Amino acid sequence: MSENIPITKIGTSDPLDICSGFGFFPGPGDPSGQTHRAYPTGMQPEWELWDTRSQLWWGGGDNDFVFKSSARIEIGVCGPNYAIKSTFHGTADNNGLMLSVEADEIAAGFFFGFGVTLTINMSVFGVGVPLPSVTLDVIRIITEYFWKDSPLANFLKKVDQFTPSLTRATGYSMFDANRDAFGANGGKYKATPTFNIIVDLVPCIAALSSLYKTIDNFLKPLGFPCRLILGPLVGIQMPVSVEVESVEIDGAKFSGVTYSRDTGKIVAAAPSGQVPVSPKKLRIFFKHTPSLTFSLGISWGLGIEKVFFLGGQVSLPVGQWLGLSVQLGTWKNPLDNTVGNPLVPSLDMAEGGDHAYYAEVIFEPAVPMA
Repeated sequence: MSENIPITKIGTSDPLDICSGFGFFPGPGDPSGQTHRAYPTGMQPEWELWDTRSQLWWGGGDNDFVFKSSARIEIGVCGPNYAIKSTFHGTADNNGLMLSVEADEIAAGFFFGFGVTLTINMSVFGVGVPLPSVTLDVIRIITEYFWKDSPLANFLKKVDQFTPSLTRATGYSMFDANRDAFGANGGKYKATPTFNIIVDLVPCIAALSSLYKTIDNFLKPLGFPCRLILGPLVGIQMPVSVEVESVEIDGAKFSGVTYSRDTGKIVAAAPSGQVPVSPKKLRIFFKHTPSLTFSLGISWGLGIEKVFFLGGQVSLPVGQWLGLSVQLGTWKNPLDNTVGNPLVPSLDMAEGGDHAYYAEVIFEPAVPMA
């Protein structure tokens, strides 16, 4: 007789936070074949600020017009990590396993610093309207206007001298997130964090250079130097693909798990061990494969340097199209929960993986105090 597995949420956190996910790569002391469970040395919370939905014509739907805005804050040092969550439910017995995977989400990337990103999304009759996002680099604002002579400010100035396009308002991060794509990806969670390098051509185009100087000459005396960007975009991408490697139900382990496009479920043959009546614990073993590739595109924007940036970009995964991608290894990590629990266990309660290592930052005066 098949045992019912009611809806059980499996994940690293809820809502997702890459700072409490899994590392892309093993660290010192990690078990063989596994990476570490990240310990929060940073935060990446996201809040929904506004969600308006309205009907534009008589007889239309409530989602004819949708306007949403959100804010994401990145604080600390984190990554490269990935975080996932989804619900599992189905049946299992001593002959096999069949589970549906729903409400799937993945986030992946790396960041350090203190940044705030404000995003606006709008759609009319289901068609998205492209709108710019605004990124505030809080560390830049502090070091440029409130803490000009600090060691951190001097260090950032040196970085600017060698890699100016890497430290413009978009900050020091690479991040990507996707949801409800497990089936479309053939039974995989996928995200493609990208670190973009902009080659600015404005100084090489006379008309744009003149426009930039006019705006900058107006704003600079007010203490707000302008930044105008137009040029090719080179993206360093680190895609990560995560799939279910095996499933364990109260010690009965189902290996060789595959995704069936016909049923839209993950399936496996007979387990090693006996599936008990009314199972209590569901453990999912995930395996992830990070890789390295590149993208090409174009970027444009206007902003007040080191404070905010308004613009957009179009990028194409040229490296993946051409097969120029290097796999960096494959590692496994488990996550578990009590069968039927609709909530993700807290990091301290979860058994899936080890905590990583504490990072301690000590601020001391440059000159000993008398």
